[in-house]
Amino acid sequence: MKASTKLHKQLVLKSKWMYNIYYFFYFFGVGSFLPLYVIYLRRELGFSEGQTGLIQSILPLVLIISQPIWGIINDRYNASTKIIVSALIMLGITEVFVFTNDQFYLMVIFTIVFGVFNFAISPIQDGLSVLFSKRYNYKFGSIRIFGSIGWATATFVSGIAVDKYGYSSIMYLSGVSYLIAILLFLKVKKVRRKKRKEKTISKYGHIADIFKNKVFITFLIFASISVGVLNAVPFFYGMKLEDLDATEQFIGFMNTLMVSTEIVTMFILILLKDKFKDFTLLLFAIITQIPTIIILMFVDQPEELNILIIIAILRGFYQGLFIPLIINYIASIVKEEEVSTGIMLNSAIALGFMNWLTTLVGGYLVEWYSYSLVFIIILGFVFTSLIFAIHLNRKKKKQMKANLN
Repeated sequence: MKASTKLHKQLVLKSKWMYNIYYFFYFFGVGSFLPLYVIYLRRELGFSEGQTGLIQSILPLVLIISQPIWGIINDRYNASTKIIVSALIMLGITEVFVFTNDQFYLMVIFTIVFGVFNFAISPIQDGLSVLFSKRYNYKFGSIRIFGSIGWATATFVSGIAVDKYGYSSIMYLSGVSYLIAILLFLKVKKVRRKKRKEKTISKYGHIADIFKNKVFITFLIFASISVGVLNAVPFFYGMKLEDLDATEQFIGFMNTLMVSTEIVTMFILILLKDKFKDFTLLLFAIITQIPTIIILMFVDQPEELNILIIIAILRGFYQGLFIPLIINYIASIVKEEEVSTGIMLNSAIALGFMNWLTTLVGGYLVEWYSYSLVFIIILGFVFTSLIFAIHLNRKKKKQMKANLN
C-alpha cells in the first residue's frame, strides 16, 4: 500500500513538472513573437503608425469575440487536448506566413488568425492546471510562474537572435517551442471533471449556467472596473515614455525589471501558501496601483524618468499577484466543470473588452485633453471597484453558507 501511494505521488509530481515545463515553452514561443511583432512591422516592413495601430487594436477585439466561442466548443465536445494541440500548430504556421510576407492586408489576416488560436489556449490550459492544483494540493502560482520565466527568457533570447540572424529567426525559436509544448501537453495528467447530472449540455455550453451565478456576475463587474481598466495602464505608460524621449535601452531595462519583479512576487506567493486569502491579496495588488497612477499623472519631464522605475517594480508586483490569484478566485466561485468557461468570460469581458475600451477612449482623451484626465478617470474606477469588492465578499459568504446547507 505504501509503495502504491509513493508511486502515485511520484506520478503526480512528474505530471506537475510536465505542466511547469509546458508553461515555460508555451510562453517562450509567444514571448519570442509578440513583444517584437510591432517593432517588426514598423522597422522591417515600414508600416505607418496608423497601420501598426490598426493591427495592434485587432487582438483585443479577437479576444472578445473568439474566447466565448472556444468556451462553447470546449464545453460541448470536451475537446481541450485537441483544441490546444491544434492551436499550437496554427500559431507556428501563422508565424511562418508573417515572416515570409510583407503585405499590409495579409498582416491583418495573419494577426486575426494568430489571435483566434492563441486566445483558445490560455483559459483552457489555466482551467486544467488550476483543477490539477486543487486536486493535488498545489498552488496554481507554482505552475504559472514558469510561464513568466519562459516569457522573460524569450524576450532576452529573441532580442539576441534578431540582432544576429534577423527577424525570421523568431519563427524558428517559436516553432521549436510550440512543438515541445505540444509533446509535453500530450503527457500531462488531465484531471477528470465531475460529470454533470444532466445528460446534455446547452448549445451555449456552460455560459448559460454561469450567468445564473450572482457571485460570478458581481465578480465580473468588479474585475472589469478594476483589473480590466488597470491592464490598460501600460498603454499610457508606453505613450508617456515615448513622449519623454526614453531610450530603447531604458525601456528594455524597465521591461526586464517589471518581469523580474513579477517572477519574484509569484515565488513569494508560493512560499506564503495560504497565510492570506486570495481575494485579500488581489485587493492589495489593485491598491498598489494607485501610487503608480498618481506618479504617472505628475511625471512630465525627461529628467524625471528615473522615478518611473518605481512604476516598473509596482507593476511587476501587481502582475505577479493578479495573474494566479484571479484564476484561483474564479475557481472558488464556480462549479468545477465551469472553471475554463469562467476564465474565458473574465478574459473576454474584463481583460479584453474593458482593456480595449479604456485604451480606445483614453487615447482620444489624451489627444483632446491630457493624461491627467485619463488617470483621474482610472482612479475613479479603481475606488469604485473597492465598493464592489465589499459587496462581492458578502455574496461569496452567502454562497458558501448555502453550499454548506
